[in-house]
This record gives sequence, C-alpha cells and structure tokens, in this order.
Amino acid sequence: MSPKELREFIHELKTEIKGINRAWLVIDDSQLVNTLEQREKVDNAYIIGVLPSYGTRVKHNDAYKRTLISQILILEKTDYSELTEDEFIDVFERTYQLAKKVADKLVEKISENCFSPELMLEIDDLDIVPVWKKGQCNGWSVEFSLE
Repeated sequence: MSPKELREFIHELKTEIKGINRAWLVIDDSQLVNTLEQREKVDNAYIIGVLPSYGTRVKHNDAYKRTLISQILILEKTDYSELTEDEFIDVFERTYQLAKKVADKLVEKISENCFSPELMLEIDDLDIVPVWKKGQCNGWSVEFSLE
C-alpha cells in the first residue's frame, strides 16, 4: 500500500461509512496532534491514516518479503468540561462501531488484492486499540501490518 493508495482508501472509507466526516493523512504523532487541535467537535468523527513504515524481511539471500506497518485512527473531538461517564463511554462506543467497519473493509480490500499484490494482510497483526485524550480526541486505532 503506497501513500497514495492509503489516501485514496481513507477517502473511500469516509464516503462509504456513515458517521465519518473528515479524512486526512499524517506522518507521525506530532503532526496528528497539531491537526487534531485545529478541528472542531462539530466535525466529528475523523478518519486519519498514518503513513506506513516499510521494511524487508530477509530469510536468505534470494528470498525476502516486503513489509508494511500502519494504522488508521477513528477519533472524535471530546469536550471534557461537562462530560459524564456515560457520555465518555458513548464516544468509545460510536467510534468502536466505526473502527470495526474500517477493519472489515481493510480485510475485504486486501483479500481482493486492491493494494500492492505482493503484500498480504497478516490477520494476527490486525488490532483495534483504544486512543484516549490525543489532541483532545478519543476513539480507536486500527493497527495492521502487511507482508
């Protein structure tokens, strides 16, 4: 999955999954926090792709695999000033439902060879991890690696 393929995929997800209103790519955590601080609560929910890290797994001189590690974040801006415990859990419930759809769509697209055909999704390496108070946002990170 190239950076361009990831960007196209993120925007496709925004269009296909109801409830996602903004989509963009970032390089790292500092850029993520900077962009999140510029967003408003009315823009919820966000889908953010993190540019992949690329590597190579070498078994011996003539056998190697390309690898890729990335994540897709589903976040909502959260106002903590009057947030009840129920409202806090509701944020995670809404974004979890979106994150599950993203993970399902990722598996579907990779199994259909929609991205770089030499990369295969390692199912053991697909996780949905909670994100708390990152740039005043909460939600989930869909973390994945391809080989």
